[in-house]
Amino acid sequence: MKNRESLKELCLILHELKENLAAEKSRTRKLLENPPSKANLDTVGNIERLIDYKFAIDDSKEKTDQLEQQIKSYSEKATTLLKIAEVPPGKKFDVPFAEKSSIEVWYDTEGNITSNGPISHS
Repeated sequence: MKNRESLKELCLILHELKENLAAEKSRTRKLLENPPSKANLDTVGNIERLIDYKFAIDDSKEKTDQLEQQIKSYSEKATTLLKIAEVPPGKKFDVPFAEKSSIEVWYDTEGNITSNGPISHS
C-alpha cells in the first residue's frame, strides 16, 4: 500500500513539474518573440537591456532543461513503483490530478510490462 501512496505522490509531483515546464517554455517563447530594440545601441541603458535579455533567455533555457530532466527522473521512479506495486494486467490505478484520471497497466504474453511503455493513459 505504501508503494501506491508513493506512486500517487510521484504523479502529483510530475503534474506540477509539467505545469512548471509549460510555464517556462511560454516564458522563453515570449522572450524570443519580443527582443529589445537593437536601435541606439550606443547608449549604455540599451546595451544593458540587451545583456539582461541574453541572460534571461539563457536562464529560461537552463530551467527548461532542468525541468525536463526532473520529469524524466520522476517518470522512471513512477514506472519502477508501478512495477513494485504489482498492479494486475488491465487494472486501472486512480491518480489524482493526472492528465487522465487513471493509469492502465499493460503486460506482454510473458506477463512483463511492455517495453513500449509500462504506463499508458486510458
